[in-house]
Amino acid sequence: MIYLKKVRKEKDRIHANYYPEDSKVCKEISISIENFDDFQGELVGGELETRSHLGHAKTTLIEMAKGERKIRDCTVMWY
Repeated sequence: MIYLKKVRKEKDRIHANYYPEDSKVCKEISISIENFDDFQGELVGGELETRSHLGHAKTTLIEMAKGERKIRDCTVMWY
């Protein structure tokens, strides 16, 4: 599970603060609305965090950029 907070659109990018599950530490991530390969973000480094956490965050930002999800704070869960 991850939390995306302070989600916002600025010019041609969507930005968010990315918190992995049970972490009080975050990193800012962002993606270009025009080029989804232009993703900026890095792992927070939490004990239970994996690369898939960051991958789910990227996928969520892509859904927001495509209009499939509202651009707002959210919790992302999977199993």
